Amino acid sequence: MSAQHTPGPWFIGKYGRVTTPSGETLRTCGIAIPGADCDEYRANARLIAAAPDGLEAAHEALIALEDAPDDSMTVQIARKKLRAFIDKATGAQS
Repeated sequence: MSAQHTPGPWFIGKYGRVTTPSGETLRTCGIAIPGADCDEYRANARLIAAAPDGLEAAHEALIALEDAPDDSMTVQIARKKLRAFIDKATGAQS
């Protein structure tokens, strides 16, 4: 898998900021609203921080499913969903 994104692992810091290994801070909340609850910002940060690992896991799962001898409807649907996720995450057009 050749990453076109900032490679992980990414880390969650204070106030839900996500930091890459190079020290770059990724914005997770968009517009800060005074007095707003930060739970949503922290939830977004967790999802963003997990993204590189999730994309790698999706690639590995798709490879495993493509090599699986079972070609049941369940496996076909799982492959389709994984391909759609990977395309969405990478900006690919299928």
